[in-house]
Amino acid sequence: MGLKLVSPPDDLINKIDWKWLERNISILTLEEAIFSNFPCFIKPIVPKLFRAAIYYQSKSLMDECKGLEPNTKVVVSSFVDFRSEARSFILDGKVLDISIYEGNGNLSDAKKFLINFCDDIELPETCVIGVRLIDSVGWVFIEANSLWGAGLNRCKAQKIIPAILRGTSTA
Repeated sequence: MGLKLVSPPDDLINKIDWKWLERNISILTLEEAIFSNFPCFIKPIVPKLFRAAIYYQSKSLMDECKGLEPNTKVVVSSFVDFRSEARSFILDGKVLDISIYEGNGNLSDAKKFLINFCDDIELPETCVIGVRLIDSVGWVFIEANSLWGAGLNRCKAQKIIPAILRGTSTA
């Protein structure tokens, strides 16, 4: 189709300071991940290769990943209990829209967190950022996604059109 699709680097989470994460995160191979301290949250570094989930033992992870190469890269995160999740569409480091789509939390606190995060982190020109609320900690970064593959999750389409246009421009 001749489109230039903008995407955040797959390993972005590995370059983010602890203060934005508030939990242990590593990028490992699948072969290394089976020795993780379970339970833990594991997802593929390349989206959708397998189900991102909390795995309670290595056997369930290996069953889920049957057929994938042992050197497949994964993100392994310590298990923490989240109360709320928000999605935001970012363009040139600015929050175009944000919504809480799971649980409950203070939207203006989530937006303040994101504004500070975007001021501190080098992001692609446009992306979707997911943040979650941990009761004892506050808002934390969970992931950056390509906006061309992300759902609105209650964000307003009319507010994010500039990001969509930039993220899917003609080459």
